[in-house]
Amino acid sequence: MNLNSNGDKNKIAGRDYKENNVQIDSLDSSQTININVPAKGAEARPLVKSQRASIRQLVNAIAESENTEAAHIWVKLHAELGVNGVSEISGTQYKVALNFLNALLAASKEKKAKKILVAKILDRTRDRELKHKLNEHCSIYYKTTRLDELNHSQLVEIYDWVEKIAPIVSPDHKEGMSVSFDGNHRTNQPVNISPFVELLTTHSLVFVIVFVAGFIVGEIFSKI
Repeated sequence: MNLNSNGDKNKIAGRDYKENNVQIDSLDSSQTININVPAKGAEARPLVKSQRASIRQLVNAIAESENTEAAHIWVKLHAELGVNGVSEISGTQYKVALNFLNALLAASKEKKAKKILVAKILDRTRDRELKHKLNEHCSIYYKTTRLDELNHSQLVEIYDWVEKIAPIVSPDHKEGMSVSFDGNHRTNQPVNISPFVELLTTHSLVFVIVFVAGFIVGEIFSKI
């Protein structure tokens, strides 16, 4: 059966079609639609066992450093990644999770180091005059007198400065000193104790036994 057709519509009666050549002379881009089918890539790949172990190890290290429950750290991680649980973390989010957790661990370690430095600085500046110099120094060079607002490097600088200006107190002299409520050091004067009182305090049990024995003997002789 042979079909012959002519015309620019490429149609034949009886709803039969014959398409030998199709040529597009012009194309209107406003009437075209791009259809992209998303390919299944690495984004949907879940974490492997070793990756889960690395994340869990970091979470536990942060919890130990912060002296808190690991569940609180997991909540922060899930919120950062926009997931509801570790099972939803994909392979492409692994590096993001590591960077986030390492940043938390570094911040926790710096926080602990800062706390130790602040305690040492305050211990070396208990004297009222030293404390005044410390506040003046921090106000001029760091624009604050609150040590907890400074970073670790600034606290190290202040600690070195305090070590240079604070008087060196020998251990023997320091044992004989105490700190009053106003922050000033005072020397503990030795208290003179009489030999009898010292003997009584150190051998109190012996004195009690002798006293009881003497009382019993006295009662016996009084009845004879």
